[in-house]
Amino acid sequence: MFTQNVQQLFKMFNCTNTEIAHYAGCNPSHISRMRTGARIPSENDRSIIRLIEGFYGYADNHNFLYQLAEICGCDNAKNPDEIKTALCAWLYKDNDTEPKPIAVAIPKKKSALLFGEKFDKLMDIADLSNIRLGKIVNIDASQISRFRNGVRLPKQNHRLSVLMCKVLLERATEQGKLHDVCEFSGIAADADNDLPFDEFCDWLFDNERNDSGIIDNLLDKLDSFFSNMNVSFSDLMMNDTREVFSDSRSLYRGTDGLRKAVIRLLASSAKEGGGELWLYSDQSMDWLAGNPEYQLKWYALMSECVKSGVKIKIIHNVDRDVGEMVTAVESWLPLYMSGMIESFYSRQKNDGRFSHTLFLRPSYGCIQACHIIGSEENGIYHFYSDSEILSELEAEYSMLLGKSEPLLKIYTEHGKNDYVEFIESDNESSEITELLLTLSVETMPEELLTGMLEKRNIAGDKLKQTLKYYHTRKKAAKAALQNGFLYEFAPLPSDEMLFAGKVRVNLDYSLFPEPIYYADDEFAVHIAAIINLMEEHTNYRFYVLPETAYNGIQLALYKESAVAIRSVSPYAAFSFSNHDIMKAFSAYFESLKSRYKQDRIITRQKLSRYL
Repeated sequence: MFTQNVQQLFKMFNCTNTEIAHYAGCNPSHISRMRTGARIPSENDRSIIRLIEGFYGYADNHNFLYQLAEICGCDNAKNPDEIKTALCAWLYKDNDTEPKPIAVAIPKKKSALLFGEKFDKLMDIADLSNIRLGKIVNIDASQISRFRNGVRLPKQNHRLSVLMCKVLLERATEQGKLHDVCEFSGIAADADNDLPFDEFCDWLFDNERNDSGIIDNLLDKLDSFFSNMNVSFSDLMMNDTREVFSDSRSLYRGTDGLRKAVIRLLASSAKEGGGELWLYSDQSMDWLAGNPEYQLKWYALMSECVKSGVKIKIIHNVDRDVGEMVTAVESWLPLYMSGMIESFYSRQKNDGRFSHTLFLRPSYGCIQACHIIGSEENGIYHFYSDSEILSELEAEYSMLLGKSEPLLKIYTEHGKNDYVEFIESDNESSEITELLLTLSVETMPEELLTGMLEKRNIAGDKLKQTLKYYHTRKKAAKAALQNGFLYEFAPLPSDEMLFAGKVRVNLDYSLFPEPIYYADDEFAVHIAAIINLMEEHTNYRFYVLPETAYNGIQLALYKESAVAIRSVSPYAAFSFSNHDIMKAFSAYFESLKSRYKQDRIITRQKLSRYL
């Protein structure tokens, strides 16, 4: 029965001798002899151990472990030893039922090339270095490197993307390599022997998920953020001050009128200071985004409100697609970083007929409007200051807020206690996916961490805080491994960085501003722990990145939230719970998985060089 059972597994997985031998660590001829019945090893023979390792490795790396466990009667698909023991017993058993082929196991043709692969090849064809292209398009060479490696994606149809396409084609033409570009892309040159530019751009960026690009752009904004809250309020308001504070109109007409009403409301709020601003609008944002000069003035006023202690509540329209919602977050980013804004989204759908605007400062004034969608440009906007009317509108806004949920929660250094509480929160989940700057602290053995802290004379409250943070992260990782999956993406350091003592331990950078660095032998112990974790838990995956995706951003996706942590000053954590935005984060990680998926043997080899 042994030979028949082996053949059944090959049929079910639709795999080859070479593929099984790869995971078994032996010559394909050894596998062939057992498959054909030329050799039937005993249950304790080294050959059967290798065969089992081969089938297990293949199933593990093709996501067939649950099917393999089911076939051999193992109840625990998460325990490698139990699966292997059950498989060994099954191979020598008289099995009445033949396992059905796994449909998805049929080898597929190689998928279309992703952006990074295409871009890297085109850079080689055009004979362009990262530094040279970076200078031409005015971005850092490290960004070009991330594009080539596929850890970052430029925004399609963005000015930078169009410019890079233009430079690549021009350079290839100058080098006499246009034919190579045509051959690689599959795009034919036109009658003038030129490659159609729009078609070339579309080809370069196709096969990328839009949602993935949306999140990449958001993370880029978080990564590159610098505080520009010092826009001169006085300079921008100099010509409007007298008109704003003497304006007592109750009606404003059209887009221009809305802009003036908003300036009046914001300027008065900034001047008075304190209190709150409540904002809701589901009408087109063209009144704001369509006028850069006015947008700058609006931003200066909002900044002044924040600096004068005004707390802002904003309810976003859930009917906007995920791109619009994320763009809104990006636009408000400097204000969010102040820690003075609470952001929500309404659970109720818009009827698609009317648009509404409700901008309110309690006890002072309110801008209110309702229009047939499309008529906002010429519509009427009411400015109410009557206390009785304000009281009614405040009640309406409160009712809407009660039917809304947080779009994101922001934790900043300005609210240190809340930030620390969030960072140290359990965040237990049945599945955790992390994008890291270096190895995660939760995969580090506790004795290694305590030894490192002792060696560096860290004691007292600092020691307690460090261990508390470690145990919190460890608990979350343990819960994921017990109930689901733990995926980690991280780069491995260069020898130069490691032996120079420049590889930082991944303790939260805001809680531990004085960095702790690995010695090379300490890093080796941590690597060994990760390899052991891979061996012990089939539901743990470590993805090796060629470099960091961002300079200071770490990302975690849980079952109920997605969290982006800015690990450089100013420190901040953004927690998203909106379903659509979380789907976009999930798409972002799936994109990374497709680019950097490697079997466990290759991953182990990459890790083992540090031992």
